[in-house]
Amino acid sequence: MSAAGNPAGFTLIEVLVTLAIAGLISAIAFPSLERALRRQAFLDASMRVEAVLRSARADAVGGGQAVRLRLSPDGHGLADGDTVETVPDDLALRLPADGVAFFPDGSARGGDLTLAGAGMLRRWRVAGGTGRVERIQ
Repeated sequence: MSAAGNPAGFTLIEVLVTLAIAGLISAIAFPSLERALRRQAFLDASMRVEAVLRSARADAVGGGQAVRLRLSPDGHGLADGDTVETVPDDLALRLPADGVAFFPDGSARGGDLTLAGAGMLRRWRVAGGTGRVERIQ
């Protein structure tokens, strides 16, 4: 205490209680933040995969040539020749065995594609007759 009777600082107990409360808040907040970041990475990858599918279809129809998408050699992306759109390593991308192909007449050699990971799943179906890309899950 100072000469006037007012405390001059914090007691050890006050500092320890403050640190304990900060520790509890951190223990609750950081795992939630990590889950949110993983979820956002999944959603971002999902949007990119869907954009690649739709873009490949548009390129085939507009460019007059077939566009073929295959699983990249590392298994974490869609490859169209030299161009690869990758997804994070903790996500698994599955395509039909022959990949997906879009043709100039709008048709496709399609099938189901799946992106899984972070406790989430997203599926698309590419219709063979119309080449339509549809999110089914």
